[in-house]
Amino acid sequence: MCATITTNSRPKSHVKRKRIQQATVLRKFVDPYIYGISRRGHPEPFARKDTLQAKLNSRNYGCRWTTADFEQHCAGNHTLYYYANWSCHWDDFGYDEIFPEKCILTYLDVDILKKQGIGTADDARHAMQILTEFFPDLYSEDNRRAYLHVYNDGLDRDEFKTLMSDFAKAMDARLKQDCNIEKFEIKGTPADIRRIACNNFKVQGYGVLAKLPTQLMERFDEFYGSAVIKTSDLRILVDKLAIEAPKTDRTTVRSGGSCELIPDDELDNRKQLDGLINAICPSLVGMIVNRHKITMEDIRIYLLIEKFKLNHPYKEDGANPWARTKAIWTTLYDEGKTDRKFNSERHAVIRDTLGKLGHLEAIDLTYSYATHKAACYRMTDHLAELVDEYLRQEGSIFLPISVHTDLPFCECTPNPDWKLVRCENFLSLDWYEDDRLHSFFDRKVA
Repeated sequence: MCATITTNSRPKSHVKRKRIQQATVLRKFVDPYIYGISRRGHPEPFARKDTLQAKLNSRNYGCRWTTADFEQHCAGNHTLYYYANWSCHWDDFGYDEIFPEKCILTYLDVDILKKQGIGTADDARHAMQILTEFFPDLYSEDNRRAYLHVYNDGLDRDEFKTLMSDFAKAMDARLKQDCNIEKFEIKGTPADIRRIACNNFKVQGYGVLAKLPTQLMERFDEFYGSAVIKTSDLRILVDKLAIEAPKTDRTTVRSGGSCELIPDDELDNRKQLDGLINAICPSLVGMIVNRHKITMEDIRIYLLIEKFKLNHPYKEDGANPWARTKAIWTTLYDEGKTDRKFNSERHAVIRDTLGKLGHLEAIDLTYSYATHKAACYRMTDHLAELVDEYLRQEGSIFLPISVHTDLPFCECTPNPDWKLVRCENFLSLDWYEDDRLHSFFDRKVA
């Protein structure tokens, strides 16, 4: 007996999707293969590079947000991030002939840290006013972020990346002359995804994610007609800002609302600490930490910074923010006082080794990103005295401690349990669901 096929068994006709002009046009500005979402409060690409490349080579399309996602983003229910769509043009067009979708959509970000006393909402508003003076008709939202259309008239990817880096540094210095802000950044830089042939893609790297505009539903015309600048003109502006920038002593570092200075004589005599380092932590010198080598210079700079922070505490409770050490170290490097860049992995090994040997006093080793709580520890007074003693001596590079000081060296108690502990549960439900989503996506591609 044969079954009879009726018309009711046919699949229903496809329902026509809702089209939104703002979303349709915005897709022309962003990368067509990848976008970003928020995980644990931080922007991350929707797919890893290897996962995206596998999907592109198997299906010939990547990951794109939907119109429904864009509506939820504008409503504030979700947050979407983007990489700008890469473009390069050789036509000598005038500004009145350039369409915004032919440009690279860059994100101008003004950061302030109210809890640390760096910047206020008024400072951010003033910074946006200064940016508007440089770029008339600049589209901005909430006085914290702006979007600038950059028309690339001949730069390759490396040259464009260098230009954006120079632009960020020059404008950051300019804004800090009149505004108390933390920093100025350029985000939304393009990802490096190259299509070699059909079903043959190479994902070489990602750029810097930026938040999609959230007010396009009401201000789309203003966004589409906002400021445009050519890369050739932007380079002229950057060079002009660099020339006009005041020459300041960058060894002064803002921390906790005060300007602090490491004495030049201590920096000049820091090689005299080698004998002390060989006595208290010889195993650190030459250690390889994830392909990063710890040198004598790394330990010298660390000791000088810790002694400096002992004399200039950040807070009365002994809080020792990692960002403060990084800021001081980076400033010394930028000013040419040291040839060693700050590296968080080397810093952690030096800190933990000295802590376990008893040369750092543990007050409260718990920290939290959510509440902005830093771990509390300090250099022991005994080690600070040894550092001072060695800095005052001459010719003390290779001589043992007993030759130069009568201070008893063994006045420290080892602390084998030294360990910084994060005191918050970062495995939230949203993060678990995102991990499960990516695991499912990886299996589908495989």
